[in-house]
Amino acid sequence: MPALGRLFITPADINKRVTIRYWSDGALTDVLGTLVKYQNGKFTVFTKHENEVSVPFLKIVAAKVVAPEIGASWVEAMATKVWGASETQLLGDWVLQAAGGGASRVNSCLMVGLPNQADPALAIKELINWYQVRNLTPLAQISLPGIYDDYLTEAGFEKIYLIDFLTKLVTKAAVNMDFETTPDLSDEWLKVVNQNNGEKRQVDPITLNSGAFVRFFSFKKADEILATARLAITDGFALVTNLWVNENLRNQGIAQQLMQCVENLAIATGIDQIWLQVLHSNQPAQALYKKIGYELHHQYCYWAYPGQTG
Repeated sequence: MPALGRLFITPADINKRVTIRYWSDGALTDVLGTLVKYQNGKFTVFTKHENEVSVPFLKIVAAKVVAPEIGASWVEAMATKVWGASETQLLGDWVLQAAGGGASRVNSCLMVGLPNQADPALAIKELINWYQVRNLTPLAQISLPGIYDDYLTEAGFEKIYLIDFLTKLVTKAAVNMDFETTPDLSDEWLKVVNQNNGEKRQVDPITLNSGAFVRFFSFKKADEILATARLAITDGFALVTNLWVNENLRNQGIAQQLMQCVENLAIATGIDQIWLQVLHSNQPAQALYKKIGYELHHQYCYWAYPGQTG
């Protein structure tokens, strides 16, 4: 988690049980119940006494989703450990991230929790400056619906694309194809991924090697890599990235078999739930993941300043 770990609930956690500590009339107050609404800068919690308690998010000292439910903020914070940037800096709870190259996720600010300023608008100005000093387009990522959407709009940011965070309780099954699995990132694997990742920037090896346990999967013919996937695990959190199949081999069941190979390895390491991210607009990938049992946990959005994709 980012250092301060205060406001780890978001509007994406509606209908989950939460606990919140906040300032009310000069005193600290606690509330436990179901998060039912976020509107006009306030969370509404329905308690076991059937009372609705309204809590301004800027008055919150600490907040989290109650286990065993999993909050969007926890997922996104954990993802930074297995898809990491080469440079990070905290802005309160927010995490500024940059990489010499790489996907938007490691070149954007993760807006989880509370910033270092009482006024989020001032923190967003710091965010903009941090990226501009590094000759990067200021990018922000925030779960949907976002607490800071109005502040980002006022600062001149624009939404650029929507991402679905999917999850699945994994099960072991037979794999009928041969896949190569290695802990080492080869130059060949990196080249193939960067040729087919759809990003303007190249994925940094630092990002690909992030995680306590990392494995790179390949499907080869005549020593040519025709399909890839990556599994990275840290602190019980497992993320699948870089699933790709050569366009001439699609619709032959390779992606499904490859994902099962990934799941089997996850189970062997003691993992029972894995996560992945996919563009909301990527219908072929969405169809595959739905077919093999992945479900939507929450969505997040990228915002760019000033309306650029970087």
